[in-house]
Amino acid sequence: MTSNLAAPGRARTPRRALVAVLAAFTMAATCVASNTASSVASTATASKATTGTKQVNAKPPSKQSRDDVTARPTVEGVPTLPGAYRFASAPDFLNQDVADVSGMSGYRGGPNGTNSSYEDSLAYTLGQIAQTGAEDLFVAGDLVEGSWGLDKTGSGVFGPAETNAQRKAAARRAAEVYYTSWRARVRAAGMEPYPAVGDHEMGDNPWTSRGRTDDYGTWLDWKRRNQTLFKDLFGEFALNYGPDPVVRRTSYVSRPTSGPSQKTAYASLVDPTTLLVTIDVFHTTPDGSDVVAKVDDAQLAWLESVLANAQRAGIPWVIVQGHTPIVVPVRTRFSSALKYQGGTNSALWRLMDRYNVDFYFSGEVHDHTVAVANDIIQMSHGALFYRGEFSFVRGQATNSTMSLETHLFEASDMAYGNLLWSTEGGNGPEFITYDDPSRVVGTLVVERGANGRNTITRRTGISLPFYG
Repeated sequence: MTSNLAAPGRARTPRRALVAVLAAFTMAATCVASNTASSVASTATASKATTGTKQVNAKPPSKQSRDDVTARPTVEGVPTLPGAYRFASAPDFLNQDVADVSGMSGYRGGPNGTNSSYEDSLAYTLGQIAQTGAEDLFVAGDLVEGSWGLDKTGSGVFGPAETNAQRKAAARRAAEVYYTSWRARVRAAGMEPYPAVGDHEMGDNPWTSRGRTDDYGTWLDWKRRNQTLFKDLFGEFALNYGPDPVVRRTSYVSRPTSGPSQKTAYASLVDPTTLLVTIDVFHTTPDGSDVVAKVDDAQLAWLESVLANAQRAGIPWVIVQGHTPIVVPVRTRFSSALKYQGGTNSALWRLMDRYNVDFYFSGEVHDHTVAVANDIIQMSHGALFYRGEFSFVRGQATNSTMSLETHLFEASDMAYGNLLWSTEGGNGPEFITYDDPSRVVGTLVVERGANGRNTITRRTGISLPFYG
C-alpha cells in the first residue's frame, strides 16, 4: 500500500545532496542564545533457575494478558537495503534496575539485583539485535526503575536514605551502579547506546505525595524537589560525558548551552543519512508543584537551531526521540500512559512540523502504534523485558528510503518467587529465560521522492493504523 504523507499543495522541503554536513552543524553548537527561548515559544506555535514446567508470567500483577501480544501474527520482513545505515530502537529497555549489588558496602546478603538467567537473557536478546546489523541502539527513555533515594526494605545497600543528604548520596550510588551496568551490556553486544530521559530516570511518576505522610510520601516530594539531581545523574552516568562518552562514535554532538536540559538533551549525526535528536520532555512546573511532560524553552530554542542547520545541510532523515507520545490515541500496556502536554498543538510539535522532521520515536506505552500527523510519523514502541515480552525496531536508512521493521521476543520461561532486589522492595520475576529468536510483527517503509515528499510504500502488521 502507498500513502502520500504530504498534505495537498504542501511539499516537504527538498533534500539536497549531502554537502558540508559537519561544517554546517558546527555552527549549531554555538548559535543558541538565551533570549531566543521566548520567541521560539511564540513563533513555533512542538539469574538462571531450572524448572520442568513452563511458567510464562506465572504471577501477572494485573488483569492484562499476554495473549493479545503472542497472538500478533508474524509478517514478512523487509529486505536488507544495500549500503544502508542500520540501527535499532527499543524504548523502555529495561524499565528495571538490574545490576549486581553484592559489591556494595551496604550489602548484607540475600536477594541480589540480578542473576544468571537475567544476564544470559539480556546477552541473548541484545546479541540478536546486533546480528541484524544494528550499529546503534536508540532508547527513548526508561532505562531503569529509578526509585533512588528510597530504601523500602531498609537494606542499606546504597547507604541510609532518611535525610536529604543521605537520599542524594544513595541516589548517586544507585545511578552509578545501574547506568554503568546498562551501558556495559549494550556495548558488549557491539552497539552504541543513545538513551533519552524517561519518567523513571526522573525517579518515576508521580512526583507529589498526594496527602501521604509516611516515608514513601516524603520521598515522592523529595524526588520532585530534586529533579536537577536526577538530570545530573543521567548526564554523568547514562550519557557519561567525559573522555569516553556514550555518544563517542558520532561525528557530531550538540547539546543545549543553557536551561535545565543541558545534560540530558543532545543531537547526534549518527550517519550521513540520519540525524538523531534526543530531547528531554520532563520539566518542573514554574511553581515547583509537579513535573510535566513539556520541553523547556531553552531546549526548544536549541532544538530549533539544530533543526534549521539540519535543513540547510540537507540531511536526508531527521529523527527526534522523546519519552512520551505526542499524537494520541496509542496502544498501551502496563503503563501510566503519560503523554505530552498540548499534543499536536504544542510548540514542540509545531516546531518539528515547521522544520520537516520525519520521525518522532517515543516510548512510555510499552506497546506499538504508528501514527501520522502533519507529515510527521510518530512511532510509539517498546515493551517490558521483565514481563516476558521484549520488542525492538530494526531501522535501515539510505538517502531515499527509511525501513522500520518491528520485532518481538517472547520469554520461553519465567516464574515469580523471590523477586530481584531493588530499592523499591523487589522488581521483576525471580528468573526469566529468552532463548528463541524474535519474529517480525510489523513493517513500515517510507520513500523520499524527487519532489521531496515522503510516501509510505509498505505498512503491515502492528504498524497498520490504530484508531483507539
